[in-house]
Amino acid sequence: MTEIKETTTMYAAGSCLFQFPPALAWLREFDHEEQSEFLQEVLASLASAMISGQWGQVVEVVDAWKETACERADPDLQARLEAARRELAEGKAHPWKTVKEELSL
Repeated sequence: MTEIKETTTMYAAGSCLFQFPPALAWLREFDHEEQSEFLQEVLASLASAMISGQWGQVVEVVDAWKETACERADPDLQARLEAARRELAEGKAHPWKTVKEELSL
C-alpha cells in the first residue's frame, strides 16, 4: 500500500469549516463532495455502532475509504487503470464469459 504523507486538510461544509486531524490526511485524495460522503458514512456507522455495539463497522468504513485513497495516490496503479480504460474504449476487452471458459472457472 502506498504511504500518504500526513498533512492537515481543511474542509468547508456549508458555513462550517472542519479541520481533519493529521491521521486522516489521506482524505485530501478526495474532493469536497467525496469528503462529505465519507463523513456521512462514518457518522452513520458511528450511530449504528452506538446502538448495536458493533464498532468494527466503523473501522470497515474508514479502512475502505483509506484503501481507496491509497489506490488513488499510487501513480503506477493509476497509469495501469488508465491504460485498461483506453483498452476498453478501443474495444480490446475480452468478455468475462470467455475469460472464465479459458481459465476453466
